Amino acid sequence: MVITAQELVKRLKESGILENSGQSRFDFLGVSNTLTDKSAVGYIFQNWLLAWMNQSGIEAASPENTQEFPDFYMSPLSTTKDLLEIKVFDYDGDANFDIANFESYCDSLLSDSYRLDADYLIFSYTLREGIFKVNNIFLKKIWEITCPGERYAIRFQIKRDVIYNIRPASIFRNPSGKSKFKIFDSRKSFVEALYSVLMKYPKTSLASSDWLVKVKENYLSHTGNTL
Repeated sequence: MVITAQELVKRLKESGILENSGQSRFDFLGVSNTLTDKSAVGYIFQNWLLAWMNQSGIEAASPENTQEFPDFYMSPLSTTKDLLEIKVFDYDGDANFDIANFESYCDSLLSDSYRLDADYLIFSYTLREGIFKVNNIFLKKIWEITCPGERYAIRFQIKRDVIYNIRPASIFRNPSGKSKFKIFDSRKSFVEALYSVLMKYPKTSLASSDWLVKVKENYLSHTGNTL
């Protein structure tokens, strides 16, 4: 059965995902260990989600290289639409998950601008004393989870003046609360912010003057719609 990301969220909620809790255990050589290290939660949960979808008769597939975008194809016969990315974050910490590597993402939009329409399925969780619980689910587009930052037109992970990853806006703990920086209001405003950073960032400024034009042309060719 092929379903949309919106239908997937509905089915997950109907399954009781927000009401139940569980444990993750590793059994080897007669030793059973309960997971308490949060660094592995994202990978384990994504694998669980695929198994749950398969068991539920939902046709979802992963790329051959699991490190590639997207995490799941929700339409198995298409690799350019109904793309789903999975993100998880610790509700007891900050929602500082990596959305995408900045330069790689910008490069990909030159040929694969349909990535802009991917859905981002985001789970907040708690892991306390070995007990795992999902406490909220968000389904967003990339421009709905990103915002400007203090230094650039987009919020990034930056180390020693080097931009690494696009980071999310602070909307997940209190989605209706006020924030210094508002999320982008459209796909177009998000792409224009990327272009602004490309032109300002010393590493990319010289080669990026026609980037926005090329992305708009590529998006039109893939979707038949203007950016």
